[in-house]
Amino acid sequence: MNKGTVLFQLAAIFSIILISMTSFAQDRIFTYTYQSGVLGKGQNEIEIWNTFRTGKKEFSNRIDTRAEFETGLGGNFQTAFYLNYTSKSAQKNINGLKYLESESEYSFSNEWKYKVSDAAANSLGFALYGEYMIGTAEHELETKFIFDKKFRKLTLAFNLSGELEYEKEIEDNEPEWKITKKSDATFSAAYELNPHFHLTLESACRNRFSDKLESSALFTGAGFSYFADRFWANFTVLPQLKAFKGATDNGLDLDNYDKLEFRLIFSYEL
Repeated sequence: MNKGTVLFQLAAIFSIILISMTSFAQDRIFTYTYQSGVLGKGQNEIEIWNTFRTGKKEFSNRIDTRAEFETGLGGNFQTAFYLNYTSKSAQKNINGLKYLESESEYSFSNEWKYKVSDAAANSLGFALYGEYMIGTAEHELETKFIFDKKFRKLTLAFNLSGELEYEKEIEDNEPEWKITKKSDATFSAAYELNPHFHLTLESACRNRFSDKLESSALFTGAGFSYFADRFWANFTVLPQLKAFKGATDNGLDLDNYDKLEFRLIFSYEL
């Protein structure tokens, strides 16, 4: 075997390793903030989301679980399909009597994402995102503008989103749809300690509207992102820090938002 053949084989092995690393590279290191990256054509992932919310003015616990199948379509497009399950328990007060009410709901979601520019190859990563959700008592439409940038070991990401929420309620013994408008801005930063582990900091400003702004609150918390082979996991603790409008308790809005959230997302590439 001559020297040229050996060098060619070594180059081929090195190329395969690089391709494998690229193919299985984690495209998401935040739990609340999206990044502009999309899966390549034919790539598929299964993601499991778990979010626990607690700490409203009256006793309230809520768990949201999402099972997501995500697939790359090529041409900088990807889509995903979700099965969602929500379980919540809350204290209710009627005529001076307190009791605990529990309920659960299933829903289906479909998202579409298009990458306009790349966070590493271009001066700024940018993507457009849309999602609809159909539930038994609630429907949602959501759009996002996604921006991100990679600076060596530092990753920054910013999302601006708008949402219309349609919820079935009973008013004067008649069912009707209540429409809530939401606008959120999230900003996140991650620092790479090594190729498999990032420390993350995430902030979210959440706003609810009817005819005018009804409530606004800031959440900020820390977390981590871990990646190994085809598996990754992201975790964040996100406490409410301040209500800019609608404060009910020590500067927080505990009617419309929870005091504390925990979110874990883990994924496996198929």
